[in-house]
Formats: sequence, structure tokens, C-alpha cells
Amino acid sequence: MQMLRTFAKDAFRFGLASWRWLGISGKTPRFTTCFGDVFLESLEGWWFLDTMEGTLELRWTTAVDMYAELEAPEGRATYLMDDIVRDAEQRGMRLGRKDVFTFNPHPALGGEMTVDNLTTMRFSLALNWAGTMHEQLRQAPVNSVPQPQASSTRWVVAAPPVRVDTAHPAYAEPHPPTGSFAITGPYGHHVPAETGAHHVADTGTFPHYAPQDAYDAPPMTGQHMATTPAPREDPRPYVQAGEPPAWDDIWRR
Repeated sequence: MQMLRTFAKDAFRFGLASWRWLGISGKTPRFTTCFGDVFLESLEGWWFLDTMEGTLELRWTTAVDMYAELEAPEGRATYLMDDIVRDAEQRGMRLGRKDVFTFNPHPALGGEMTVDNLTTMRFSLALNWAGTMHEQLRQAPVNSVPQPQASSTRWVVAAPPVRVDTAHPAYAEPHPPTGSFAITGPYGHHVPAETGAHHVADTGTFPHYAPQDAYDAPPMTGQHMATTPAPREDPRPYVQAGEPPAWDDIWRR
């Protein structure tokens, strides 16, 4: 298996976006290890981004010095972890063109760097996730660092419990309106005020007249009425339309 891997610029850009807090500006990523650790080049020399420890250090001033150390047995064990890669190959684990090895759970969360915890993941996602995790661990207090949970999916750290306010049911408004638009019944249902029999104030002009609809709807008896009742006659002493009013009718008005 090839120990040094390279990826597209977009993959590096997406993966390193979560490491800006570490000061990666002005450094160009060139290649990575099989575990997603990145070698970056700048005017000062060559930098090594350790995704296990969450550190960025200037290790070599020239590329010759870097390759010389990576070819030495001690450098291969320190930076490339070739012993774990060989064990993974013996177990039949292979890397895709866009994948790297990752530990699940991550060593920063208490996981062990053994083949038993080894899995594969898309390089850009693994690098971005590691940067976000290390940033959160640095910002959190020491006594509140989340511990890895024993579950089938160990990438996700258990979130703190959510406080549920039971004072307001899910179907009710948290702050119901008051005043003229207050809701007196169940939510979304307006209950009209009970006023008793229909009564219209007597104005003196037409004391025996009360406005009504054109016709009253028939009561519901289980079947629809075949016919519609005739409109109610207007009790006012008006003459038929089109005929001039008589003087007596005008006097009554």
C-alpha cells in the first residue's frame, strides 16, 4: 500500500476549513499519510498536521530532510505508522482512491490506536471532522470533556439532555392573546358568546322589524332536504318594485 497519498484541491480545501483556528494560512497542503495527517509547505519549510494530537508543527526546513526522515525506520513508525498499515493489509482492509484510515473512537476521545478500532472514511470528511472535534475539545473545560460512549455508532458524542418546558402543551400557544382577541376555548377554536334569544334594539322607526337572512336553513335530519323553503316575506309595508308608492305608504315611513 502506498504510504503517502495525495488528493484533489477541493478535498484539501474542505478538510482544512475546520483547522483555521490552528493557523494554517500561508501553507499549501501537498500530501498526507494513510491516516489523513497532512504535510504542508510554506516559505519556512515543511509542516506536519497531526490529526491524532491536533497539532501543527514546523518539522523540516527542506524537502530533502523530510524525505530522509520518512524513509528511516523511526520516521516511518512515528509519522506513517507503517506497522498498523501492515496489520490492516493482512486483515484485508483496503483504501479507496478518496479514503483514509480513521480510528473509531478517535484517540482524542479515549480510543486506542489499534487495528481493532480501525475503519475507512472519506478523506475530506475525516479531516474536517477531526478539526472540528479538536477545536471543541480545546474550548471545553477539562472536567466537561465528553467521554466515548459504548454504542454501535461511536462517532457521535452524546449531547446534554434537553430541558422540556411542560408548562405549555405542544398544542397550546406559549403566550395566548388577551383582550379583545382572547381565545376562550381550545386552541384554534372560537366559541361565540351566548346571548340567548335574538334581540334587536327598538329604534322607533320599525319596532316590529328584525333583520333576518333571506331564508333559514332546514334542520339536519340525516338526509338533505329535496327542496329549499321559500324566502321569508319582508314585513315592511313596501309596495312592489316598479310601482310608485302611495301617499299613505310614504306617510307610514
